Amino acid sequence: MSASLDDLFVYFKIPWVDGVVPIKMWSFHNVDHRTNNTSEAYNLRFATRLSRKHPNIWSFTQLIQSEHARFEHILIQLDAGASAPEPSTKAKAFQLRLDTLYNRFHEKEINAKELLSSLSLLIGKKKIITFYYIFYSLSSFFFLLLIKTVLIMDQGYEFVVPTFFFSSFHLHLVLINYLHF
Repeated sequence: MSASLDDLFVYFKIPWVDGVVPIKMWSFHNVDHRTNNTSEAYNLRFATRLSRKHPNIWSFTQLIQSEHARFEHILIQLDAGASAPEPSTKAKAFQLRLDTLYNRFHEKEINAKELLSSLSLLIGKKKIITFYYIFYSLSSFFFLLLIKTVLIMDQGYEFVVPTFFFSSFHLHLVLINYLHF
């Protein structure tokens, strides 16, 4: 191992592994409730209600007061027997897929590489689908442009075909190879 890689491991180990904060405080392994999602949702809600990057002291104070009142109302509702909101169908489906992957890994049905690959597909699913449709649209556009170029060349006009024109089939193969790595 190189010296710089050793330095990186030492840098990571001192504050995180052997540091003041125990691993179970920052590692969410085998934890159903991912606290980071809750805090991220709250931060987004707070920033949205703030509605500007640099508020003045008065608008910030009003926001803090309204958040405190909201928190007090939630506490009263919980004390009166109200239950936490039910997770959405989408969140339940995501959690089920996540649990299934971890169970398959713990029962040795899949190895670590397959687990990481599956997790990346599970978490990045929307991005991959969007990426696919963008490339599909672009490949169709380039394919039609290539056909138009060939037709122009057949009519005797001189036209240089740029090298970035791909057929739809070729671009799909590039995309499939990209998504598997």
